[in-house]
Amino acid sequence: MQLTHEKMFPVEQAVSDVSPHDQAVHLPDLPRQSLSADTIVQTEDGLLPLASVRVGQRLRTRLGTLEPVTRITRYHFTLSQLHDQPEAAPIRFDEDALPDLQQDCAVLMSADCPITRATSGGHAETYPASAFCDGGAIRRVLPEGGIDFIRVHLDSPHQISAGGIWVELDKDARPVSSKVAVPHMTGDRRVFRPIHG
Repeated sequence: MQLTHEKMFPVEQAVSDVSPHDQAVHLPDLPRQSLSADTIVQTEDGLLPLASVRVGQRLRTRLGTLEPVTRITRYHFTLSQLHDQPEAAPIRFDEDALPDLQQDCAVLMSADCPITRATSGGHAETYPASAFCDGGAIRRVLPEGGIDFIRVHLDSPHQISAGGIWVELDKDARPVSSKVAVPHMTGDRRVFRPIHG
């Protein structure tokens, strides 16, 4: 399934369009371990957009098990709110950003969403989406129409496929460190090395 293509603005070039009358509007809490409502996930009923998943429906995990959704949290950010709270802007993974992404599909997720990838040593490690930003195929964006974020809660930590990216959903959101990983390019393979200290 192809996501609706919207005009996107890099966060770095964002200019606030909020009028003085909008200054008092309450901003939503930052999204935690959340995916765009359009993200395709694997369920017991096949591939579905996250927006159609309901409490009690089971998601297929990387281990091949089916785990029930116990709760769903939704966040909506308008473009004006994203201008005022740019740390809420999603990370966009274009279809060619990682080798296992589904074709004709881009994935948007919150900056803290934990992604499991192989490191240069061949071990599986989990990094927040913000660690993958390269300003090109993986970058923060401001969707012109705003964004609907959805977080699905499971009873215990599990990895699920989000448009082909394995994300680890925890029972409780983990804090994001600004010194988690530095992306490096090795040929055409993206690898990540943790920062020590």
